[in-house]
Amino acid sequence: MKKHVAFLLAVLLLTVLVLPVSAFASQYGGITIDTNVMVENGRVRVSWTDLYNCGPYTVIYEYYDGSDTPQCRFWAGSDEASSTTNDTSFVFESLIAGHQYYIYVIGQNNIRDIRLITVPETPSFEDGKLNASQVRVVTDYKCYRIKSQSMESLKGLNSADIKQHMEDRAYGFRYEITLPQLAYARDYFVQMAMFAPNGYEQIVHYSQYEFSTGKGFTHYLKLVGDNFFANLYNTCGDIPSGTYRIELYFNGMLAHTKEFTVK
Repeated sequence: MKKHVAFLLAVLLLTVLVLPVSAFASQYGGITIDTNVMVENGRVRVSWTDLYNCGPYTVIYEYYDGSDTPQCRFWAGSDEASSTTNDTSFVFESLIAGHQYYIYVIGQNNIRDIRLITVPETPSFEDGKLNASQVRVVTDYKCYRIKSQSMESLKGLNSADIKQHMEDRAYGFRYEITLPQLAYARDYFVQMAMFAPNGYEQIVHYSQYEFSTGKGFTHYLKLVGDNFFANLYNTCGDIPSGTYRIELYFNGMLAHTKEFTVK
């Protein structure tokens, strides 16, 4: 059976920001973020006005789950340079439908605005005769040994092991997507978001990807979740035991949800 190997290795698409609150403590200026966002195929455009033209602007976001659970701040792009713009809008690839985020827009002289925005909910994935019920996902627990650059399979994930080996191992899982035989290729914006039992959330992958025609084609990430667990520990000080979940989105629509347990 033919197999098409995609998403060969997860890479760090989002850089964590470890910034004190004081970094945003300067006075507000003429920047005002519009909380009404525009969404197109899963990408979210946030716009703002600036009375004093104090660009270029640096853009940052932070997930909000409605509780006091600590969350990471991330560059809006993959790094500071790609999160800086002269425009008065930014297109995010790492926000998901139906969730809330704090958006930070910082201009010159630390003139900035911070607003809580809500990404509108979307229906479950559907594209013609293809829908979410036909999207299959298989996961296998993995451990990547950093020194030897080797990958090994695990029977499960354990909180104590992840915390003990935070410096020399990366824990996560292989994530495989299978679609039914397609009459024609489908080109989707793919996002994967992981959630911890305490409410911590992080986008762990996003990319534009074409799903080819043919029977038996699979598309997978070799290791996903490694940066999630590291950032969870650094932000919350723990890897809580319990039920986690990972959500898969195609063009901003929820295509699959999978739960897994960390003991």
